[in-house]
Amino acid sequence: MIRAPLLLVSATLLAVAVGSAQTAQTPADHLRAGQQYQRQGRLQDAEAEYRKAVELDPNDADTASLYGAVLLGQLCSARGDYPCAIAHLRHALRRDATLAKAHYFLGITFTLDGQKEQAVPELSEAARIEPQNAAFQYYLGLALLDVARDADAAVVLQKAVDLDPSDIASRTNLAWALINTGRNREAVGVLDRVLTLEHTDPSAWFLRGEARRRLGDADAAVSDFEKSLEIDGRSEDALFSLGTIYYLRQDFDRASAYFTRLLTLDGDHAGAHYGVAKILLKQHRAADAVPHLVACVTKDPRNKGAHYQLAQAYRQLGDADKAQKELLVFQSLGGDADDAEGARLERVAKRPARGGGPGG
Repeated sequence: MIRAPLLLVSATLLAVAVGSAQTAQTPADHLRAGQQYQRQGRLQDAEAEYRKAVELDPNDADTASLYGAVLLGQLCSARGDYPCAIAHLRHALRRDATLAKAHYFLGITFTLDGQKEQAVPELSEAARIEPQNAAFQYYLGLALLDVARDADAAVVLQKAVDLDPSDIASRTNLAWALINTGRNREAVGVLDRVLTLEHTDPSAWFLRGEARRRLGDADAAVSDFEKSLEIDGRSEDALFSLGTIYYLRQDFDRASAYFTRLLTLDGDHAGAHYGVAKILLKQHRAADAVPHLVACVTKDPRNKGAHYQLAQAYRQLGDADKAQKELLVFQSLGGDADDAEGARLERVAKRPARGGGPGG
């Protein structure tokens, strides 16, 4: 009467023990589960598994735990939790400084967090450890462009192109680095190849136009800018470049049309406001020019030419106090005769989008 319940209890305990042994998981198990979830796009589940891998082995005796920290950092970065990402990636690198992926993800995280100077050494280390990884070279090149090290960026992006000749983003950003270092003819050659690979890339058409403009071939530049705009009707760079060229040709109707179209896309675009204002001043319409010049210096307070032109507009309108104030700002910024004359519009073309690039 008593033995049966005891046997039942023993069997139950044995089943629980066996079940626990079967369900006990190692850091490697959690790492594999997280990777599977990540491939399926179940990122929250993946992050939970990577956390378990790390928590089971906080001292990283198991390599799986270490890689779990790296992948956890990647996911934290992807969802915008940069402190979380930096903490986990630095933890992994303290354990093993040769983890190229950890340096790579840390560099990308610094870039996303706006810490551009910190991104360069991390991406440099990733590229040093795995020099044949095209993605590491590509993102290092972008980071160098971000900190205006254009000559270095050109060298690195050429490596990315050599490693993956079919990648359009590497070639396009290489062209931008070449343009910024005055190697415009080389940039045209690179972009010719891009347009052979992908004829509908608006960035490539724009950049080739920019290189040709700097080479003094305005007609060819206009053709490329118009092609870029045909593909992407919202290309602010193409609109501004066309407006600038037609302004310099004194074709003010066409220039105004491009600048006005740009302002419908971005009402705060400082360059477009300045362009419209310059045209209005040429037409002796100072009162109409003032709101555009005020908008320009509000968005771009260091635009010397705009402050000078605003001073002249106020003087034409009889407002001596405001004119003097703007003239003092112009002088404090170190404005010279060229700035005062305003013979050219300031052009600040943007680098191609960060998207694309070789796979990491």
